[in-house]
Amino acid sequence: MSKTMSGMGAVITDAQGFTLYRYGKDQVNMSMCTGSCAETWMPVMADGTPRGMGVQAKVGVLTRDDGMKQITLAGWPLYRYMGDTKAGEMNGQGKEGAWFAVTPAGKKMATSG
Repeated sequence: MSKTMSGMGAVITDAQGFTLYRYGKDQVNMSMCTGSCAETWMPVMADGTPRGMGVQAKVGVLTRDDGMKQITLAGWPLYRYMGDTKAGEMNGQGKEGAWFAVTPAGKKMATSG
């Protein structure tokens, strides 16, 4: 789903309204976030065929090393940040210079400032 965040523009969220992110070290259709990384940045898992309302880029699925199916947007794996405790938060934006909210086109949202 797509949601417009005040002063930031449109970002992708899950069905509960939590911001979804992409990781700068990932490659198209390949997640590099495993182990403790995946505990903080939870992969968005697929349970069936993913759909994206308000999404302009292609929604897909990749198979992670652990065999789980992770949702992708424009080929980029999607994650939820453990530090976002309420719908609409974007506490992960720009973290470690590698984590960015995802736009409906599947692009990284630019950091502010």
